[in-house]
Amino acid sequence: MVIAGYAHCRPTCSRYLDKMYPDRIMKIASLKPMDENATIEKAKSVLIDFGPSGPTTTKAGDMLREAATAVDGDRNSTHGDKERSFTAIAQDWTSYLASRQEPNGPIRPRDVAHMMVRLKQQRAEWGATVRDHFVDQAGYAAIAGEFE
Repeated sequence: MVIAGYAHCRPTCSRYLDKMYPDRIMKIASLKPMDENATIEKAKSVLIDFGPSGPTTTKAGDMLREAATAVDGDRNSTHGDKERSFTAIAQDWTSYLASRQEPNGPIRPRDVAHMMVRLKQQRAEWGATVRDHFVDQAGYAAIAGEFE
């Protein structure tokens, strides 16, 4: 990777660029040396990515590259193997939906919140112990409690 101005990023910015664009040649166009505001968002906003057909700067392209990095990245360690995790979530949701007071009724907002709790429980079961899983479970459970 070749980056002009790369040294001007704070460490989190550098790690982001290394993770998001490992096989690209990039240039950070307007970060000043020792810029204390050189955040990931600022780095992304001034990033010029030269792909095989020239500069690519669309938001859609950025989102697709970010999604590819997420899918190909360390998600298996934090969320568990994709197929095993999704299978466990599908089985859990199927069981939940079948055990409701109205098993054939429409899915309500409260059901969605309960199902999100179950999703986070399965991720915690099959993936790494990540604080986010447990914080999100509590949040979704609280949201479910708001719905009638």
